[in-house]
Amino acid sequence: MSDEGLTEVFMKGYPYTWFKSLGTPRAVEVKLDRALANAYWLRMFPNVMVENFVAPASDHYPFLLKKEEPQRIWVPRHSFKLEKAWCVEQGIYDIVSDSWSSSAGLQFMYH
Repeated sequence: MSDEGLTEVFMKGYPYTWFKSLGTPRAVEVKLDRALANAYWLRMFPNVMVENFVAPASDHYPFLLKKEEPQRIWVPRHSFKLEKAWCVEQGIYDIVSDSWSSSAGLQFMYH
């Protein structure tokens, strides 16, 4: 696989794809099946993944190659920016602390 430049596509769900003798002391589960892609294909489809499912009537678990929609990141229209020159002002630390607390989880830029 690596000689051909292939890597495994990320698999979501149960990590094993084949089983034998489940429910017995001799039970075995392994990852036999996998999806492979080269770097070029993965760049074309950056949000692709394999979702693994359970199959009650087979010893191989089926999986589905899916292209997930990219996560949308909310970016505020106006963000708080701290200018270094403000640090000499009286009470600046209280102002920054209050502003920081009210914008928890938002992006912080330091200039």
